[in-house]
Amino acid sequence: MGHGSTTGAVRPAFSTRTAAPPHLQRGDSRMSQRPKESADDPEHGRAGTERRQQLTRALVDMLPAAVTIRVTQRAPGLAWPTPFARAYDRHGHSLPMTRTQRICAARWIMRGFAELDWTEAHDLDLTTGTLRRAVDAIDHDGGE
Repeated sequence: MGHGSTTGAVRPAFSTRTAAPPHLQRGDSRMSQRPKESADDPEHGRAGTERRQQLTRALVDMLPAAVTIRVTQRAPGLAWPTPFARAYDRHGHSLPMTRTQRICAARWIMRGFAELDWTEAHDLDLTTGTLRRAVDAIDHDGGE
């Protein structure tokens, strides 16, 4: 019987080498991407600005003493990429954050600015809502 079971029912043969079953053949399998936000496109630019302002307000609510949040994919002591954030007050002193706050803040910021290269650290200024590479912030502020 080959593919039969003890009840005598025959199971259909399936091979991963054959074409996908008809219910999985849906054309383009890539995830749809939302349109790029641009200053040239007032509709998407405004929506993006509003979302980023909401993000900044949520982060200020979470960390009221914070003025800057530095985000990176490299947590100290880990060899693999992990979203990581540090918050700084107006004097540049590091603020205490729970592990949950660190990961949430980093993920929120990375998702809000998904178009950026996150292999480098970035600083989000919570007073203006602007994000810039940490290297640029250090150069601009005269080093750390």
